[in-house]
Amino acid sequence: MDATHTAVDGYLDTLPTPGDSPGTAQFQLIVSPTGTAADDVVWACATSDPRIAQALLTEVQPGDLLRATGFLTQPDDAAAPVHLSTCF
Repeated sequence: MDATHTAVDGYLDTLPTPGDSPGTAQFQLIVSPTGTAADDVVWACATSDPRIAQALLTEVQPGDLLRATGFLTQPDDAAAPVHLSTCF
């Protein structure tokens, strides 16, 4: 599995949810490269930083704009979606 560091600007369409372990969160970031809804891309994101997870779970709302930085990975299974593990 290769990983590339990247930054992505987007907005939340739904509330973040707790991750699989304490101090983690997962969320979907909607990225609109052209400003046209038909071109929107949904990025599956997760963080294991407890401070960021807490803010995601208690402070952000759908529609909020976020810049997520982290490592973009493509799983070994080519049919699986890419995943952004965020650092903010």
